[in-house]
Amino acid sequence: MKLLKIITLFFYFWCSLSFGNINSTCNYNINIGSFNIESSQSDINVIQKQIVENSDIKIWGIVESSNQVVNNILKGLQEHGDFKVISGTTGGGNLKMQIFYDSTNFRPLYQTELHYINYKNRVRSPLVVKFEDLKSNQKFYVMLNHLYRSNKFYRHKQAELINQWAKEIYSKENIPVLAIGDYNFDMYYKDITKRDVGFENMIKDNIFKWVKPNVLYPTQCSRHKSILDFIFVSNSSVTKLQASSDILYRYEQYCSYKRYFSDHRPVVAYVNYDVKCK
Repeated sequence: MKLLKIITLFFYFWCSLSFGNINSTCNYNINIGSFNIESSQSDINVIQKQIVENSDIKIWGIVESSNQVVNNILKGLQEHGDFKVISGTTGGGNLKMQIFYDSTNFRPLYQTELHYINYKNRVRSPLVVKFEDLKSNQKFYVMLNHLYRSNKFYRHKQAELINQWAKEIYSKENIPVLAIGDYNFDMYYKDITKRDVGFENMIKDNIFKWVKPNVLYPTQCSRHKSILDFIFVSNSSVTKLQASSDILYRYEQYCSYKRYFSDHRPVVAYVNYDVKCK
């Protein structure tokens, strides 16, 4: 009888080792950043240093960057991974948008520009890349945006179209969209209810959720003290998807060095999610 109990216990122990992970989930992360670098005014070496020193960020969306700046950033990022870049084609003054990604962590499956959202074709078309997380095989979209500044009607229309696009992704694929960039929504950092209507158009029907930074601070150097740069996460079937965010370089003197720094602060987000273990 004693021998039978020992054999039974051994059997259960062996089963737990062999089959214990069949229905278990594992936690994975996507660290992503957004930065309008104003490369026509800022120092490219300073910008490179700011991006490279945040080595935990494995996907960067960069707005208003020239070819010279792109090459400089890419060179610096190689210190922390095998980074590659996907470039947009639209934008005045040779200042485009780029998505940098660490190819040891992520694989691009598809890329496009949504020119119909570039309302009246006068600004930058959203740059969209569908990625696969190589650690988990989870698929997700990164959407990089830079909306109208000078025309609020066009900006509001763009936000509405982005929301509709994400709604279609949700109905067809049901995978996350990480929408990042400079939205020009002019949210007052001390009272976030004071904000541009475009923000409401963006989050309509709970399609997107703003990843609210841990500490609110202006993301752009101006007397308006506004948050212009945002990271949004869309609805999806991914379980326990959580995200936190941070605005970098939160000190007032930052804006005193416009000759070297961008007039925007970078925003980063740390996205965690659970999927079935590989």
